[in-house]
Parts: sequence; C-alpha cells; structure tokens
Amino acid sequence: MSDCSPGSSVSMPSAGEACQPDHCTEILGRLQWQRREGRFTDMVVSVSGWDFHAHRNVLAACSPYFDALYDSNMTESQTNHIALSCTTPAAMEQILDFIYTGRADINEGNVEDILRGSDHLMLERLRARCADFLGNHITAGNCLGVRSLASVYNIKDLLDTSKRFIQNNFNDMVQGEEVLQLPFGQLRDLIADDRLRVLREETVFELIVRWTRHDIQHRRHLFPRLMSQIRLAEIDKEYLMDRVETEELVGQSPKCRGYLMEVFENSNYPDCLTVSTRLIPRQGRLITAVLVLGGKSKKGRISSTLAYVLEEQRWASLAPLPCKVCSHSVAVLDGCLYVAGGKLSRTTTSNRAVYMFDPFSNTWKGMPDMHTPRAYPALAACDGRLFAMGGENGGVIHNSVECLDLSSSSKKWTFVAPMRTGRCLFETATVDDRFIYAISGLKEGNIVSSSVEMYDTVCDRWRNVPPGISRFHYVPVARVIKGNIYLFVEGSDVVRYSPREDTWEATNERVPVMHFSGQRVLYACCVVGEETFVCGGRDLHNQTKVFSTACTYRRGDRRWRPVSAPPITTVASAACVLRVPYEYLQ
Repeated sequence: MSDCSPGSSVSMPSAGEACQPDHCTEILGRLQWQRREGRFTDMVVSVSGWDFHAHRNVLAACSPYFDALYDSNMTESQTNHIALSCTTPAAMEQILDFIYTGRADINEGNVEDILRGSDHLMLERLRARCADFLGNHITAGNCLGVRSLASVYNIKDLLDTSKRFIQNNFNDMVQGEEVLQLPFGQLRDLIADDRLRVLREETVFELIVRWTRHDIQHRRHLFPRLMSQIRLAEIDKEYLMDRVETEELVGQSPKCRGYLMEVFENSNYPDCLTVSTRLIPRQGRLITAVLVLGGKSKKGRISSTLAYVLEEQRWASLAPLPCKVCSHSVAVLDGCLYVAGGKLSRTTTSNRAVYMFDPFSNTWKGMPDMHTPRAYPALAACDGRLFAMGGENGGVIHNSVECLDLSSSSKKWTFVAPMRTGRCLFETATVDDRFIYAISGLKEGNIVSSSVEMYDTVCDRWRNVPPGISRFHYVPVARVIKGNIYLFVEGSDVVRYSPREDTWEATNERVPVMHFSGQRVLYACCVVGEETFVCGGRDLHNQTKVFSTACTYRRGDRRWRPVSAPPITTVASAACVLRVPYEYLQ
C-alpha cells in the first residue's frame, strides 16, 4: 500500500494547469440568476419600500461599504437587513446588476441616481462609469448641472471637463434657464474667467441683468459686484450709451455709474494710467480670423497655420498641421476646422487623411481617413455633415463623393451619390443647409468646366443646373447672399444664380484684376462677411512667378485693397474664416 501522506515522495505524472477562462463569468451569472429568483440569498436591501435579495459574500466582495458593514456589530449585520436612502429602487437594480455582472444600463434618466448610490456604496468602477457617461453627454443645457455633480462627488476629471465645456460654450449655455439658478459666487467666478470664450461682451452684461431680475428682491444688491467683472471697454460704445447706461440696475447704483465713467474717461484719454479688470480685454474672447493653411513655399510643402487677425490687420501663427500638405481642401463645422486630402511632403500621389483643428485648445487631431485619395478636392459642411467631393489622384479626376456624419457612432466616411461630372479644384456653395452646388473646376485635360450641378443632401441625388450665361477662363469665386449664388473671376462680370427660379442673370458689377502683371491662380480664398479674401498663388502662365501679397475685394467699393502680406509666400494653400480665442493670436 503506497504512502500518500504529505511527506511521501510518490511521483505523480505531470499535468497542465486546468483553466476555464469564462469560469468566473459563469459563476457570477449563476449567482445573478439565484439573486433574481431569491435562491440561497442571505441579505435583504430595502430601498423606498422595495426589497432586493442578495448574497452577503458577493456584496462584501464588491463593495467596501458592505464589507465594513458585515465586519461590524451594527444591527444590520446581525439582522441581515439594511435600508438604504442613497438611491432609488430602479437605480438600485442597476447597481446590483453591476455588482453581479459588471454591467449596468446607464442613461440620462438614471445616471444621477446611480452615481449617488455608487458613491455611497464605494463602488469606484461604477462611479467612474457614471462620470464617463456624464462627460460624454454634456451639453449647453446640462453643463452646469454636470459641474455641480462633479463638485458634490469630488470627481476631478469630470469637474475639469465640465469647466472646460462651460468655458468653451458660454455663448450657448447662457441662452438657457439653468444659468439663472446659479449661486452668486459661481456666477461671479464664471464671468470673471479671463479665458471665457465670449463672442461679444454684451452677452455677459445681458446675462447678469437676467440673473439679477430673476430674483430682484434678493439679488439687486449683488448686481454691482457682478458688473465689476464685465470688460466694459470691449462693449460697443453705442451699446454702452443706449443700453448699459439706461439700464435701471446701473442707474440706481453709484458704483455701476462709476464703472461706466471709468470706461468713458479711458476712451477719451487712452494714455491714462488707470488699470482695472473692466479695461482689460479677455484673453479668451473669440476673434474672427482668416486661416491660411499649408501649401507650397520656396522650400517645398509646408505645415504652417497662419491667421490674419482682421480687427488688428496683422498675422499670427497657430499650431501647425500634423503634416506638410498642399492642394487640400478645408471646411468649418460646429466651430471646428477640417482639412481633407491634398498631397503630402515628398510624394506626388494624393492622400486620404483628414484632420480637425480645435480653436479652443489650438490643437489638431486625426480623423477617420477618406476611402479615396484626393488632391484638389472640395470639402463642404452641410446638414451637420462633411462632404468630400471630386479631386484628382494619379491623373484621374474623380466624381465620387463621401460623407462623414460626426454625430453617428461609427464616425466613418460613407459613399453617397457621385457627381455627374468628375472635377477637381472646384468651388462649392451651400444653400439652406441642404443643397450643395459643385461649381466649375478642372475636368480631364485640365480644361476649365463651366458646368454646375446641385446635390440634395436629404434625397442623396445630384441634378445638373442649367448652363450659365458666362464661360470662365478660370475657376470662379462663389459666395451666397440671401440665398442667391454669385460667381466671379477677376476681370469679369459677376453673374448671379437664383436657386428658387433656377435661372442665371448678369449683374452690372465688374470685378477688376487683382494684379496687373499677371493673372493669379492656385491662391487661397475665402469669403469674410462682405469681403472676399485672397492670399498667395502663382501666375497662370508662369509657374515660377508667385505672389506674396494678400488682398480683399468688397462689392460696394468694386476694387481690391491690399492687406498685410503673410510671413510665408504660398501656392496651393487653403483658407477659411474661423473664430479663435485671442490668447492664441498673440
């Protein structure tokens, strides 16, 4: 008889370790079934009169709260029954599901209740899931509430996210009613923020008036302290006199009248030494700038992002593109800039890359690549989506069109109906945030096309627009005014297309030539209010002759006006108008 005692030296055959990867999941799944069936449970958790049966060991293993409770001499530990007031019955069911399975159905209706319960029960992972959900679903309508929750439950990352969102979306956030419930201290800190992304300081003034009048009896005395944080020097002088000075809350306060006098005196005597918050512009105020991106210089393709600050008539530099690129296209959607296609450094082929520029952080990030490489494509923003159209690759001119819906969960480019004509280096115009017009461009053989076609983003269908009354010797500039499309090339008459009547007509406006020593092509161009901005480019007939100048054309003046020359001379760059925080333009 062999000796099988622990001290024996009987040799045993070697064997591999038995491992069942899903064993733990199966066991917890079985325990979850037992919990719901009330089998072998030894603990009752009551929430608002609802009883939930559970297993002490499972609760204690997952929750430090229950672990400490069962290890104590408290009554609940002895009676195997505990009443909780930290959440709701529906949320408690989700909390128990998470304890047993690691899954919980978190939505806008229950996230606050689950967060409150998970915080009380010390379920850190579930608490983090709730914080992630809130951060991913923050809006102008709920951002103040999210910030309040982050503060109450001391969730630093969520607090930072909500503060940054409020800072960047102030102009939308103040339109809601939630802001009127803010305590005085939080509102004061909000409007005192030097990096608040404000389009117009008048918006801040109207906010403090609304907030005060929402509870005039208890807030009237706080108004002067709020007005002390308004950057009055940034408010239009006519608005100061017609609106601010006549506001009853201002007139009744000697301090507020003094703030106004301070601004008027500073305006009349700008060299005075008075320094106060009210006279210093916000670093975060949003400034309209023309961005000129990438292109080719004497040294080859470049990655620069140049910004022309319109109100100060000077150039600044923003974060460079992630790559050196030319012959690309740009579009602005929801305040962010997108760059698509083009030709990268040291290559002759087109590329599929897409990048997004966030002006609020002065940073770039990669977006999903297009399916088709495209140089000289058109990129248009319409109906909340991006459309990449046409372009050239390896000498082949495309008619394909791709769409990127940033609101979708997949965030991938999908093909939509192709254009009827392949084209590159063409103009687009968007009407009624539904229709995209593909205008002119180069077709096979580098021939300038005179055709125009229209895409209906709702019906996913293209149709040809009747032929125009003019033939262009180069791709025209397009602008939309009151629903009509105006096209022009320097040295030619402006023509107007009416989408409603589907007709063309000539105007009595003739656009003069920009530069008398040659015709400019491959320039960066965009529309800025009533003006058309043009920068760089080369001569149509002499590829070695490049233009280092920039200029604007205003319809009323019917002439080109020079503006400050950019620090870099570029060809085949792209331009757009974007609002950028002033702090990045210095």
